[in-house]
Amino acid sequence: MVQQKLTIFDVKYLATGSTIADEPFQQFELFMKMYRDFCSCNFNTIGEDAERWIQKESELGRQYEKNYAFLKSDRNWAVCYFTNYIYPSYTDAARIQETCEILARIPEWRCRIDRNNEGEKQVWFKLDMDDSLWEKTNPCLQNWSDMGLWSYYGPVWYRNVVKLLKIPAGKKVYLWVSTSDGELKVFVNGKHVSYATVAGKYSGVFSGYCLPASFNITDAVKSEAENQITIVGTRTSINELGTGGIMGPVLIYRER
Repeated sequence: MVQQKLTIFDVKYLATGSTIADEPFQQFELFMKMYRDFCSCNFNTIGEDAERWIQKESELGRQYEKNYAFLKSDRNWAVCYFTNYIYPSYTDAARIQETCEILARIPEWRCRIDRNNEGEKQVWFKLDMDDSLWEKTNPCLQNWSDMGLWSYYGPVWYRNVVKLLKIPAGKKVYLWVSTSDGELKVFVNGKHVSYATVAGKYSGVFSGYCLPASFNITDAVKSEAENQITIVGTRTSINELGTGGIMGPVLIYRER
């Protein structure tokens, strides 16, 4: 058997190839870590991790541009996608972690498809609405396409009951929807509450795609009691991914 010696070129080629293969996996591991932290509302490092992911992805795009292992640095679509559709929710989560106190996390919901658009007329947001036969869903694990709603444009209703501890007097309380597709309307204890922008402006309905939204529920929420939360999600535009309504974790937080 003939043994062939490696040249310096071979060694450099193998080393480069190994690095090119390894670095995307490292990025993927960080990407999935952020998503697991996001879904579990573990926001301790999510802002720093997001910045680190973007910086590294941009560097790799420039470093390996000629190898085509990453997209060209002048139009790195991976970075563009991340900054447009993921980064806003992660940075807002970091803001909540740093400046506010999380009171409750809502990972799962009872949900009902409102094909005849009759939910509001039949008061599906009322406190004593029987939702025991509604389907269960976790928006972090199941999107509208998974629910068979890839071409559906009507409302889907989400309900849950959350027990809160004592809320200090004078503190504003918010319901945070981490990411969604279309319009969102929120009811707390049967009362419609408004969407609040960072600038302090309010709207009865939030509309957006892959963006976080905070609803001021201060006047509707009850301290040291169970609170009924209802969210209505409605897709408003075509989406080839088949998403709609709530697409991530929901939580309740207050000012510190």
